[in-house]
Amino acid sequence: MHELFSITLTVQDVLRFLVGMMTIFCPPVAISIYTPVAKSFSREDQRLIAKRMFYVLSGVLVMFACFGQILLRALGVTSVALSLTGGLVLVLWAIPMMMGQGHTGGDTHKNAELAARLQTDWRSVIAIPLVFPFSVGGASVSFIIAMTGRYNTVPDILILSLACVAMAAFMALTFLISGPLSLRLGKVGMELTNRVAGILLTAIALQIVAQALRELFPGLATTAN
Repeated sequence: MHELFSITLTVQDVLRFLVGMMTIFCPPVAISIYTPVAKSFSREDQRLIAKRMFYVLSGVLVMFACFGQILLRALGVTSVALSLTGGLVLVLWAIPMMMGQGHTGGDTHKNAELAARLQTDWRSVIAIPLVFPFSVGGASVSFIIAMTGRYNTVPDILILSLACVAMAAFMALTFLISGPLSLRLGKVGMELTNRVAGILLTAIALQIVAQALRELFPGLATTAN
């Protein structure tokens, strides 16, 4: 019982979680796909969209942090297996970023056209496409559930939930500044930032894979030592 209410997360773990979420989200890519949507609305509507995005994203991310493990247990999937799968997904997600091949969870132009068709009411663009798939995708969901599987005490999940709320605020703020920032960075600046983010995310993903392999095959760690 005492272990259930003890904190096993370190400051480094929380920072790694936030950096991992930010690199999966990848602000340069997000800005490039947020911009066509933002330009369709007035600045006042953009603020309303960002505020509503924060509420929806907070609820979605915290839900995965709190109940993702329950879903895994219902499906009979172990947290270690998910960690390994999530790490591999992150590797596949990060390599195109590192190589300068952007990804947006789909065709950027098609997503922008979809957003443009929905511009008659700003509320209609929040859930789809701004939250799904522009802001939250399979990689980020896997990363959240993998972290809560590794750090699953009550205080740990509360801390990770607060980190998810902070991440939701960061996503909403990114949308709010997407228009002006895209003009300042330019295409070259956004591509450079995207590549650096890809390198960081690849390193984090490989670390997750290595740690999951050590837990699945303890003999590997013994042999390495």
